[in-house]
Amino acid sequence: LPTDGHGIGDMDSNRSSGSPTSNLSALIQHQMEYYFSRDNLQNDSYLLSQMDGDQYVLIQTVAGFNQIKKLTTDINLIVEAIKDSPCLQIDNTGTKVRANVKRSVIILREIPESTSIEEVKNLFISDRCPNFATCEFAYNDSWYVSFDSEMDAHQAYRHLREEVKEFLGKPINARIRKSLQKNVAILNLDCKDPFLDAFKDNEGIGSSQEGFVHIRIQQRNGRKTVTTVQGIGDEYDKKKIVKVCKKEFACNGTVVDHPEYGEVIQLQGDQRNNVFEFLEKTGIAKKEQLKVHGF
Repeated sequence: LPTDGHGIGDMDSNRSSGSPTSNLSALIQHQMEYYFSRDNLQNDSYLLSQMDGDQYVLIQTVAGFNQIKKLTTDINLIVEAIKDSPCLQIDNTGTKVRANVKRSVIILREIPESTSIEEVKNLFISDRCPNFATCEFAYNDSWYVSFDSEMDAHQAYRHLREEVKEFLGKPINARIRKSLQKNVAILNLDCKDPFLDAFKDNEGIGSSQEGFVHIRIQQRNGRKTVTTVQGIGDEYDKKKIVKVCKKEFACNGTVVDHPEYGEVIQLQGDQRNNVFEFLEKTGIAKKEQLKVHGF
């Protein structure tokens, strides 16, 4: 095993197996979740090299990392801790682990940020509605409620439409979006993701600041470039925006449904200035919300 690059940036490198038994499982779980988090996988070439074709890693391999060994050498305890994590998934043999990327999200629109989280959670309290995994305010009066499976999300959606129907005196406005775990993305070094590359800039990957619209340019083959637009609110029809942009800018364009970043607009060529002016002029975004990035 490599000298512990797995001890750099770990969840808490000062904790050890001397922790109380009641907390030990949680410490193991947190450390395992860190190993399979996006932040770690961006730089952990060794862990990526241990993944099979389905992106699983032998639990025995991860159990050999220094920070896990400091907590325990009991493989059964490690397996149980992984089973309790919503961010991790164990294979059918019980010997491999990977990030859980199957969660689905219901997006609730037109619910103000001032609404209490308990009020939103209560929408899903019913014997006919599956338990949600997370519930949080996102941006632009939108809330994200995640479920552990697409089936659960669809059942909850039907519950909202057929039983709840209204909230705050208005009809429920909701849709389902398949999503990666918020803090987990599998990055395979042998398989470049052009959409993920498009979000890279000097400040990191993607948007951690909800409410901003990011306009980026991506170099394709030769001299060809593509402009990507990410972060436009869910209340806007991205396909209609593309249709107008294609006509106004005399270029080709499309909408790509990226698993982590949602609907992303792609336009042929360097359209950054055109997009900036268009979004500001139409009122889709304010000037201070627009972030233009280079290569």
